[in-house]
Amino acid sequence: MKAKPNVGVIGVGAMGMQVAKRLLECGFPTFVRDIRPEAEDEARAAGAVVSGSPAEMSRLCRLVVTLVVDAEQTREVIVG
Repeated sequence: MKAKPNVGVIGVGAMGMQVAKRLLECGFPTFVRDIRPEAEDEARAAGAVVSGSPAEMSRLCRLVVTLVVDAEQTREVIVG
C-alpha cells in the first residue's frame, strides 16, 4: 500500500485542531504550526509533529491547509 503524504495544518485553533486530529485518525503524517504554544502542545499530544515555521512545513508537506483568523494572518503565513 502506498504511504500517505505529509499534510500540514497552520492554525490549530478550534477548527484547525479538529482538522489535524481527523487527519491523524485517517493515518496521515500531520505537521502543525500555531502562534500559541499550548495549541501546538495539544496537537503534539495527539500525535502531530510541530514545525518550526511555515517555510519548514512547506518543505516537509505535500499539502498545507491554513485555518487562521483573517487576511493579515494569511499574508503573514504566506509571505512573512
